[in-house]
Amino acid sequence: MPDGRGSTRTRSSVERSRNSSATRTKALSEFNIFLKLLDEVAIHYVTLYFISITTSTVITKMEQSFTNYYANSQRRLYLRGLTALVIFMVTTFAYDYLVLWDGLNVSSSDSTTVTSRYVGNTKLTKFTLVVVLKVVIVLPLIFLTYFRARKHSYTEDFWLTWFCVGTVACYPLAYNKVTNDYGVSWVCLVIMYIYSCTPIRFFPCSVFCMAYLMVYVIVMLADIPDSEDPANRSANRERVSSETLYACLFYLLILLPSQSRECAIRVSYMSELMVLLQQEQLKMEETRSKFLLNSMLPETIVVQLQSGRELIADAYTDVTVLFAEVCDFDFFSSKLKPQYVVELLNVIFYKFDKLVDVHHVHKVETIGAVYMVVGGCPDPMANHAELVANLALDMIRCIPEVSDKIARKPWGELVKDLNIRIGINSGALMAGVVGIRNPRFKLFGDTVNVASRMETTNLPGQIQITEATHTILCDKYFTTYRGKVFVKGRGDMNTYFLRGKGNYVIPYPPMALLANGTIPEDVEGAPTPKASDANPGKKLAKQSSIANLLTGSAKTPVSQLREGKLSIMRDNIFDIVEDAEENGDEDDDGASYSNQSEIMKLPKGLTRLEVLLRVHSRRRPDGLSQEAFEFEESYRLENRARWLRFFRISITVFLVLKPFMTLYQTMRLASTRRFTESNLIFLLNFGAMYPICIAYLFYTFSPDFRNFEQSLSVSVTFVVAVVLCAESVAANSLGHAYMSVLALYQCYFANVSFLLRFVLGFLILGLYLLTTLVIAPEFNWSTDPDQMRVGRNALYIFIFFAGQAWVVFNSEFKQRINHYREITLNSQKQKLVEEEQRITKLLLNLLPETIVHKLKEDPEATIADFFDNVTVLFTDMVNFTAYSSKVSAMELVQFLNDMYTRFDTIAEKENLYKVEIIGDAYFVVGGCPIVSTTNALAVVSAATDMFAALPLLRRNCGLPDLNIRIGVHSGPVLAGVVGSKDPRYHLFGETVTIAHFLESSGSPGRIHISESTWARMNKDTPGHGFKV
Repeated sequence: MPDGRGSTRTRSSVERSRNSSATRTKALSEFNIFLKLLDEVAIHYVTLYFISITTSTVITKMEQSFTNYYANSQRRLYLRGLTALVIFMVTTFAYDYLVLWDGLNVSSSDSTTVTSRYVGNTKLTKFTLVVVLKVVIVLPLIFLTYFRARKHSYTEDFWLTWFCVGTVACYPLAYNKVTNDYGVSWVCLVIMYIYSCTPIRFFPCSVFCMAYLMVYVIVMLADIPDSEDPANRSANRERVSSETLYACLFYLLILLPSQSRECAIRVSYMSELMVLLQQEQLKMEETRSKFLLNSMLPETIVVQLQSGRELIADAYTDVTVLFAEVCDFDFFSSKLKPQYVVELLNVIFYKFDKLVDVHHVHKVETIGAVYMVVGGCPDPMANHAELVANLALDMIRCIPEVSDKIARKPWGELVKDLNIRIGINSGALMAGVVGIRNPRFKLFGDTVNVASRMETTNLPGQIQITEATHTILCDKYFTTYRGKVFVKGRGDMNTYFLRGKGNYVIPYPPMALLANGTIPEDVEGAPTPKASDANPGKKLAKQSSIANLLTGSAKTPVSQLREGKLSIMRDNIFDIVEDAEENGDEDDDGASYSNQSEIMKLPKGLTRLEVLLRVHSRRRPDGLSQEAFEFEESYRLENRARWLRFFRISITVFLVLKPFMTLYQTMRLASTRRFTESNLIFLLNFGAMYPICIAYLFYTFSPDFRNFEQSLSVSVTFVVAVVLCAESVAANSLGHAYMSVLALYQCYFANVSFLLRFVLGFLILGLYLLTTLVIAPEFNWSTDPDQMRVGRNALYIFIFFAGQAWVVFNSEFKQRINHYREITLNSQKQKLVEEEQRITKLLLNLLPETIVHKLKEDPEATIADFFDNVTVLFTDMVNFTAYSSKVSAMELVQFLNDMYTRFDTIAEKENLYKVEIIGDAYFVVGGCPIVSTTNALAVVSAATDMFAALPLLRRNCGLPDLNIRIGVHSGPVLAGVVGSKDPRYHLFGETVTIAHFLESSGSPGRIHISESTWARMNKDTPGHGFKV
């Protein structure tokens, strides 16, 4: 493959990675903003608008989003409502003909219809006017609105929607004036249609309907037609008044459930957002946990630990190791503030992290300004050297881009001539998971040492490779022989410069530097990993704690997690629920409902049909899953107190108001000398209905009421219906007002199965028909009923009841969904807490506890500080390299785990922080990040305890001459968190270099301390008891 295409593909991969990161950053930013917003949202009790808790102002953006959401959720119902309007308008042509052409009197008044001064007394004029209103104005406007609503949103056709609603509302008023019919039933139908079927929200609906009722009264009373009988004019005014009272009662009965319905929809909207956001937050936390875990351990190692493998240690015969170091880093750090030093490394290493992902190699760790990578381990691959070489070339090639980015920083002018040097070596090594409390994937062997020396003896801007690596790459890459270079422990070695591949070639270094073939080892920079030696030790049972740490991690490949975008986040997060509602079908049955988003589901088996038909019982019905039965029981138990409160209050209001209505009825009948009917109404109410209702009200407070609440509620409602029917017969009235109100009212008995409520509604309708058509004529208690008029009234009862029953059912079903989402939210909150605790535990394995708390408070903060008084300790095993070549990888890891666990215990006892494990070297610090004035004594005390642990270590590993060197130095350091993908708490400065030099130049079995440490001990803790 030509190299130009390869480099182009690499650049495009890097660009995609950058774009993915930018998209994720933007989404996370909006996610955090929206979470803060949700914490301050409340629903206004009257208007139901979303308001801010702190300012009580409407949250405009959220309200606009809910408008779209509500319109989407109402779209099918809106279209069905418009269809029903068309059918109603068409079918009532026959009714208009009978009333206006044939002169059929369907008025509730017995008086003859009088002449309208606006239309005249001609049948043709009246009928023609009504037909013209329908055909020319109302129907075309409804058709236009229907076809527009199918393809356009409510916000696009806002004014058209309102114009259609206003026109439909005006038609009954015009019709009543034409026909001189003062009935309010059609007005009530319009109110019901506006509340139930239109996409208009509750508060505008309420304002409009209230104004509509006022207009009805004004229009109907504005001009009463002349009549020869003055009593008719008075009767018409009385009828308008009574119809207005009925309309107001109807309005209240529609208002309350409509308010509850939209409140449920708003709560549903909020709960959907919260569930989605919590799912996204949980997903982000899990992803973050995976990233942290994979920064500690490679993915394949994680899978092995999850599968139950306790000790991870293997030998790899063919790998390639890379070390890269920022040149002159100590010089830069001496001129920069601590936070700028950390920011400098973060900019460089962030770019390197992206390149590592592109080239599919494994980042082992960062050590100060050194970046370590391996190819072919832990996942063996034949082209490991080529992958690492391509990475090295891209690292060199990206330095100008990184330099430009740094130059744009406020402190960028202090970093001039930024460069790196890279060393690469290929060969065999051992690798495994080391550390019980802080598990890390570590490399051991001479191959690692040589790769490190290739970097430290290299020139700035160059890639130095060993002869082993050169043998693999020479046929495909440009290389140049450098000469022999002295390598500690190996003597003179032939080395090469990797120059490039294809069209890209690294410039030659200055000739002056190339003249001397042997360059002394560069000791600048932080310590580098070294090969180790060990012996088999006792197998540690605590190793299983690593596997426990991994429990719950998903097995999604890390590459997919890095490249994948957030599945839920959008540019506008409010669109999430709008899309879910627009794509879903609110009115479908349970089967199709289950195909919607997971958050829209109820427990399996609890479909709309099941909720509609199921009669509440203590035992689980056949065919209903245990989960669904338990959920339904929890839902009823959660809401039972609220239902009973509404039930008791409504019965109390009925018992307070009904006596006045009864007294009015009896006095009106007595005034017309109808004493029998008056006494009957009085006895039915005060002798039967009131005692039964009062007894029932008190019984609702009994513990035994729950066992009979459904049967008793249905029975008492039916008794009330019988009494009301008897009243209408006694009063010689065929009106449907009482029965319509009762049919509507019993729909809200949420403690009764909806099937029973549905049956009860039809029983009330049947009782009305039986009373008016059969019983009243049979006993001669009423004049022969007008069947057309009775049928019309029965139709009104059915429409009012069926329409409101459907609205109430959907509202209750939505409340069930809200309840299920609340359970889901609580469950996800617990998962979030557990995941946050898990992340905190992982972070504590990577960073000091104080730093973890700072990062949790402000994840975007740059953590960097300068400490002027710390003490650094390095340990190193003597002859460990030679020993490690004699033992297996498993024995090596067992021994290192034993040693580091004992050293961790010692460090924790002295309140020291373990900075890093570097092969067989152990790196700790006192006085940082928690400041301590006695850190020198604490570190020296820990050093003596480490020597005291050697006899047990020798016995466990079977190596009698096992020994260590320790170096200790006190002074100032710069410390900070470096790396976003793999956060590490690093120390920088001369103090670290000197402490490492004291260790490497010390004697086995001795603690080599500097003069500054000894002075600090004598000053801070005189009488410490140590001697030099």
